[in-house]
Amino acid sequence: MCDNTSGTPSTPDGTTCPDCECSLTTGDTITGLDLIPRCDSCHYEIYGICVVCATVDIVEDIHVCRPVGNPRGEVWRCCNACCFECSDCGDHWRGEAHQSDCGGTYCRGCYYERFSHCALCESECSSDSMVEGEDGYLCESCGERMEEEREENSLLHSSSYTPCPRFHGSWGSTSGPDEGVRYFGIELETEYPERASNTEKAVSKVVTDESLWYAKSDGSLNNGVEFVSHPGTLDFWRKTGFPWASGLVNAGFRSHDTTTCGIHIHVSRNALSETEWLRVAKLFRDSNALVTRAARRASSYYAQNVQGETTGKLRRKIRRTDTNISRYQAINFLNEETVEFRIFKGTLLPSSIQGYVEFVNAVCTFAQNCSLMKMNPKGFHAWLQNTAPKTLGDEATQSLLNKLFPDVLIPA
Repeated sequence: MCDNTSGTPSTPDGTTCPDCECSLTTGDTITGLDLIPRCDSCHYEIYGICVVCATVDIVEDIHVCRPVGNPRGEVWRCCNACCFECSDCGDHWRGEAHQSDCGGTYCRGCYYERFSHCALCESECSSDSMVEGEDGYLCESCGERMEEEREENSLLHSSSYTPCPRFHGSWGSTSGPDEGVRYFGIELETEYPERASNTEKAVSKVVTDESLWYAKSDGSLNNGVEFVSHPGTLDFWRKTGFPWASGLVNAGFRSHDTTTCGIHIHVSRNALSETEWLRVAKLFRDSNALVTRAARRASSYYAQNVQGETTGKLRRKIRRTDTNISRYQAINFLNEETVEFRIFKGTLLPSSIQGYVEFVNAVCTFAQNCSLMKMNPKGFHAWLQNTAPKTLGDEATQSLLNKLFPDVLIPA
């Protein structure tokens, strides 16, 4: 309550403060924006004065604020016209506000925490959406464009890179396969033990012509690079060989001496009939020791050789009608154009890579010339000894016999 006994002239008789009901005198009466006289105590509970422009306003519109960029600066009380409310932290600040292109008014700290500007196009974008580029942080659009340009110019492509295949044969190369011709494509997994930033430079020392081979990053490996061939016929690979694999060793890549790397060989699906692929699948199902020796490693999560599967399940695999099939099988039938043999241990020896191709070719040729009942190690061994030299050649046949059939593997 106000004590109005100072003897100052009073307002018209009977006038009291409408809030505290004390008697008002001329000296302690203030009339507010609503033109109602009140005592000074009640007036300043309702109204405040901006220290910047001296505007009187209701206390709800007179805000406690600090200078922009100095949260520990002197506290002032300012009206709405002399300060702003940050859309993020909700505090009031005096000074220059930061206006976002997408709406909102921010203090300096909140603005630069929430937004950044692209180093290329200088557009404003959310800090969470920025991507790091060689020239600084970029917006999503510029980041995608720079990645596309880098992908076009780089010899180390992303894992999703899939170029249009070139089909190589003794007659040259074509953009499309010849119907019924057996093509082989090789995927060689490697690891580069040095820093990831040096990997692309190492790849450029090896891949000089992408018409035959190209390189892709492989996230399933430790700083992995997968070298992928375009498809070629057996005659083509016998003539061309894999001399570039030796260059991988000199460039610092590893494959054999790792726990993760393997070699996958793709074969044209239409080179064999469904029945012939069934024979191949049966041979792998029933010949674990033979497959392990050919692969130079035991079955693993990446290339499981599932034992005991029924003929019906093998057919569903080949037809791709079983939705519960994983591609991590010794033979992966999920691809539309190729069948993938995933069993082989990684190597950078050209002769070993050629040996893997020769084995896959021999299995496919065996399946085309023998019945389902003979698709077992004994039948394969007899075919290699008696018939294969005429189709595979003496050298390739003898190499397969020496590698696959030591006496302990030949059934009595």
